[in-house]
Amino acid sequence: MNTTNQIVLTGDGSHSLQSQDMIVDQIGKTVAVSLDRELKHLSPRVLARLENAREIALTKQKRSSLASTSSTFDLLNLRSSINWIGMLLVSSIVLYFVVDWQQNSRISDIADLDTAILSDSVPPDAYADEGFRVFLKNMIQQKETEKEQALKNKDQATIQDTAHTEAVKDASQNP
Repeated sequence: MNTTNQIVLTGDGSHSLQSQDMIVDQIGKTVAVSLDRELKHLSPRVLARLENAREIALTKQKRSSLASTSSTFDLLNLRSSINWIGMLLVSSIVLYFVVDWQQNSRISDIADLDTAILSDSVPPDAYADEGFRVFLKNMIQQKETEKEQALKNKDQATIQDTAHTEAVKDASQNP
């Protein structure tokens, strides 16, 4: 088998992927040309057997490529479906617990309000009266004012006590 097409490879190993693909293509073309030249020397019976083997090989390759792509495709779809189902399940569980927590919180707030209203000496109808609301607002403001006054008085008393204590200390140190 004499071939006139030869491929020269350099030993630097720095070929890019594209140049490697070009080399592989060149080798394939060289082999195909060599095989085509040698076909002229083969008998018709051998040529028929080679053709039959080629058809069988192509059929098997198509089946295996279809099977591998379909199984890979199905596997990817299955993974994707599992991921979506998992995310949907987790989101649903989180949403359920958030809604449940909000309902429990609202029920607790309503129960606290009901307890405060029913345990108070004021009848519930009074809370609906506008005059009573004004009365409560004034009462709250008055209580706040009283607290502020008490704090001021306490601060003044503390300052006076501190001054008195210091005066007593000075008097006891200087007889």
